[in-house]
Parts: sequence; structure tokens; C-alpha cells
Amino acid sequence: MSEYILGLSFGFSALIIWTLFAVANAKILNKNPTLASGDWVTMLGFTTLIWVILIVSGLSFLPHSPLDFGKYLTADPAFQRFLLGNAVLGIFCSWVGSYLWNRASTLLPVSILGQLIIFETIFGLIFVHLSKNEWPPGLSFLGMSIMLFGIVASLNVFRKQTSLIES
Repeated sequence: MSEYILGLSFGFSALIIWTLFAVANAKILNKNPTLASGDWVTMLGFTTLIWVILIVSGLSFLPHSPLDFGKYLTADPAFQRFLLGNAVLGIFCSWVGSYLWNRASTLLPVSILGQLIIFETIFGLIFVHLSKNEWPPGLSFLGMSIMLFGIVASLNVFRKQTSLIES
């Protein structure tokens, strides 16, 4: 039961942090129209990389460190290709995804952007089920459908409000 509560607390914490980031990111981009989305995402990515290197390096030198980098230094070519592929995909997908998110932040209101966060969860679930070559269980499928329905319903409300304002 404690692991379940811990998982829920991490999930809610991630949701809060991601929401705060989305709002702050949109504010920064809207306040600085001369700042290109690509430049901003590159600065964020480079800064994040530096912090990750510093933190991981610092943690690895602690006595009784839980980080065991030795297991990743194997001569197995298949494993090295796997790590390289993950690094390339991680960097490329993170950069492109963040660039597109920043571009959307300049074009859409924050109220719409917040709802788009749900797609990350849905696509993550879809990816997991595709990688397992299985359909999602009924409750998972129902949950994803409810989330998608909520997004579509709110977008329709937003569209109707926007059309009333314009007319």
C-alpha cells in the first residue's frame, strides 16, 4: 500500500511540475517574441544536460553510491548500439518535441496547452501496449477514451467561445 501511495504522490508531483513548466514556458515565450522557439529549446536542453552531468557525476562519487556505471561499460556491441540508439532518440525526440511544444506555446492559449499534456500520457500508454504487442486492458482503454473525450469536449467549448467572441 505504501508503494501505491508513493507512486500516486510522484504522479501528482510530476503533473504539478509539468503544469508549472508549461505555464512558465508559455509566459517566457510570449513576453519575449524575439526569442525563437528553437533557440529557447536549445538553451533549455543544453542547460539540462549540464545539470544532469553535474548531478550524476556528483552522485557517482559519493561513498556507497547507488549508481553503478560499470554495468553500462560492457563490450557487447548489441548493448552499445542499444545505448547509442537510446541516446540519439532521446536527444532528438526531446529536442524536436520541446521545439514543437514551444512553438505551440506561442500560438495557443495556456488553457489549451494544459490539456495537451494529457497526450503525453496517452501516447506513453499506447507505446507500452504496442511494444508488448497487446491491446490495452478494458479499464485502460476506457480511461484513455475518457481523457480523449474530455479534450475534444473542452476544445469544442473553446472553439464555440472563440467564434462567439469573433462574431
